Order: sequence, then structure tokens, then C-alpha cells
Amino acid sequence: MPTQQVSEARIADTFAWKVNLTFKVPTTSDSAILIISTSPLLSLSLTNKFYGVGSNITPGVKVVKKFYKGTNTISHTIFGLLANTTYYLVFCTFNNNANGIFYNQTNPPSLSFKTKGKIIGNYYNALDTNKAIFLTKLGQLLRNHNMSPTWYSDFRTVVNEVYERDTFISNSSKRYVVCDYSGIQAIYDPPFSFAITNFNREHTLPKNWMNFRGIPNNDLVNYAEGADWHNLTLTDGAVNSQRSDFVFKTPKTPTSIGAAKYFENKSSYSDTNNCFEPQNSYKGNAARCIFYMQACYHKILDSSWGLKTGLRSFAKNQNESLLIQWAKNDPPDNQEIARHEYIASVQGSRNPFIDFPDWIECINFKDLTMLKTCEGLAVKNSISENLNAEWDIWFCEHEGKKYTIKLYNDKISPVEIALYDLSGKKIKAENFQLNEGENALSYEMPMTTSGNYILVVKSSERMKSFKLLLK
Repeated sequence: MPTQQVSEARIADTFAWKVNLTFKVPTTSDSAILIISTSPLLSLSLTNKFYGVGSNITPGVKVVKKFYKGTNTISHTIFGLLANTTYYLVFCTFNNNANGIFYNQTNPPSLSFKTKGKIIGNYYNALDTNKAIFLTKLGQLLRNHNMSPTWYSDFRTVVNEVYERDTFISNSSKRYVVCDYSGIQAIYDPPFSFAITNFNREHTLPKNWMNFRGIPNNDLVNYAEGADWHNLTLTDGAVNSQRSDFVFKTPKTPTSIGAAKYFENKSSYSDTNNCFEPQNSYKGNAARCIFYMQACYHKILDSSWGLKTGLRSFAKNQNESLLIQWAKNDPPDNQEIARHEYIASVQGSRNPFIDFPDWIECINFKDLTMLKTCEGLAVKNSISENLNAEWDIWFCEHEGKKYTIKLYNDKISPVEIALYDLSGKKIKAENFQLNEGENALSYEMPMTTSGNYILVVKSSERMKSFKLLLK
């Protein structure tokens, strides 16, 4: 058994989908393994055998990688993590000789970290939801993103950073990916290849619906709307074929493919009953992809991206209310947030319907018009000069003047929610206790005259304010 453990282990940086760490493996050992879990690793019981990459030590506790000894500091990145999730790491050195493998399990060094959530920052700060021009400005903001001739092909980097997972097959180094629509897996020897796995980059809002350029569909990937990563979904090839460019809905007489369902009248491609239904855990994701594309590219080439007033092919058969219901029933989870944050970090644009899910209900996606004011934007004002733009807060109205205020906090702490008029006079203040993680607070507005107000959320460390129109 080696006498020394890994040293100088530290977390270098965390993201929503990955973590960077550094450490040293002592030269007095042969190697070391890194173990990860989402539960505290209070004790380990490693037997006299080799644990390969992806090996399960116990349920939920697995080996990330083996590292060899040396004098240099090792830098390592763990990809494919969930956002807003606490992870626990343990390093164990071992020696491998003719008598077997011997792990040093005495006080092994450990680390813990929490992946980040949505980092909205000041991305939307130039927008005003109270203005009629809001949707136009939102589209201009979303379209201002990175694009290159290889953008569509480069989606494999999203696979490597977000989708790829280790297997647990007899200490194998194989990896696997999962079809977003159906849950079907593809197991392969790395590196990932679309050809080897028969997986596709599926356009959630189909190319047929948005090809206003009069070019072959396959060539649309050379343009921003055809290569936008927010709209690309990782799917099994057979599943992708069954989706075709049919609408999303629940088939009356379904055929199953994995956890997805579809109906196709093979003798009539134009049959309005032809449809596709993804697995439940991806229905909200699919809806938010479609709504993003509509808001982003509406009016490019002077074309309407409304479901009923512009988009082509089967778009007019797509039930908008069903997509809205899917988005409500399947709100953004930590896997969708992790994917979103990676894409935003590279592409430079965000999906507003992941950041502010309630915005879906203030837009008519049949013709891309405003139904009501979209709330939830941070607005700089005299009350909050020290605005913390990275505090992720949004709110929605229900039952008249009752509001639900949702926010994420990294620890238990008190918070004050106060309403001010535009002169700075405090109208109402109420104190709450925040829990660690996601919070949903009920706040009832006082009986005031209609008009614009400022809502301020303030803890001992952070403050954020919003412009609020009370009717």
C-alpha cells in the first residue's frame, strides 16, 4: 500500500456543466483514482481489484479516471455534470504488484463543489418588456451570436462537453450518449462520432418549416438559422427519421420507438394525423427550442416565423397550446440548464424561455405578437445602484395581485422584498427566510393605484430590482 496520498488537490473553476481541478500524484505510489458521487463520501471500501473508468464502487459512486504518478501538477476536467448540483470527490493512491492492487484508504483527500446554475448576467438589460418594440429588440439580441462555416459540424463539441457519459461495463473505457427524444443509448469507443453511433443533429424546429431561402434543405446548415445550437437536438438516427418534420403531439394510435411515440401514414405524407411525441422529460425542452427559434429569427428575410402566419410545411398544424402546456409540465431541469449554459458560453446567445419560463405565456407564437407585458427583467435605477446582475430571480403573477417570486440562493439567509414607487417611497416590505437552492416565495401586492413600481429583493449580500407594471 502506498504511504502517501494525492496532494495539493483543489477546485480551479466550476461551470454549470463541468469542473476544472488540479492535484499531484505522489511518486511513492503507482497511480491514483478519482471517485465522484452526489452524496457525501463518508467512507470507502475498495477491494483488492482494479477499478476502471466508470466503474461503480457502490450505487451512485463511480471512478472518474486513473492518474499516473509524477512531479508535475495534473489538471483535469470532469464534463457532463448537472447544473445546480453538489458533487463530492475523493482521491485514492494505489500500488499494483504481483500480489494485487492495494489502495490507501486512510484519510484520502476529498473535495466538494456545487456546479453553477443560470448565469444570466446583464444579457437582457437593454430590453424593456413594457415597450411594444420588445419582441423586435429581443430578436435582434438573440441573433447577435457567433457563427462559422463549421458551426453545424462543431455541434460534436456540445456532445463531448454535455452529453457524453462513461459506461459501467466490465471496467470498460467505452462511452455512451442518450437520444433526447427517446432515451435510446449508443455505446462506443471514444472519440464520439455521428457516423459510428448513428446519432444525428436533429433540428427541433425542422428545416422544412424555416427554409425561406429557396435552397436545398441540407444547405441550410450553412446559415445561422440552420446551425443554431439551441435548436439542435442529439437523437438516434431511426428516431430522427420517424420525427421527420411532423408536428409534436400525442398520437391517437401510437407506435413506440424507445420512450418516444409516433404515427405515420406511409401512404399519405400530408396526413394531418402524422405526428411525433418525445419522451416526457424532453417535451418542455422541445417546446422551448421552437419558441426560441421563432423569437430569434422572426422577420429575417422579411419572413414571419409565426406558427400560423409564416412558418412552412406542417407548422400550421402545430398546436401552440400543447407546446405551452408541455413547457409548463416539464420546466427547465438541471440537465437542460447545463446544456444551455455551455451553448450560451460558446455561441454567445441565450434561450430566454429557459431563463424566464413565464415569458412563453406573454407571447402569441401563432403570429409573434405580445399578449401582455413580460415581467422578470432587471432594470437599473436609483434605488439599486449596486445591482447584482448575476442573482437569478424571476417572478410571475397569479390570482390578481398575488405574485410568486422564484430565486436561487447559495445558503440559508433572510431576505426582504419591498415595493417602491418611482419617487423612491417604500410602499410595502416583507421579510422571508431563504433556503439553500431554489426558492419560491409568495408576495401579495398592496392595494395601490395602477402604474409603474420598483420591486427590490435584498439579502445581506445581494440586491436586485425589477420594474413592475401594476394594472
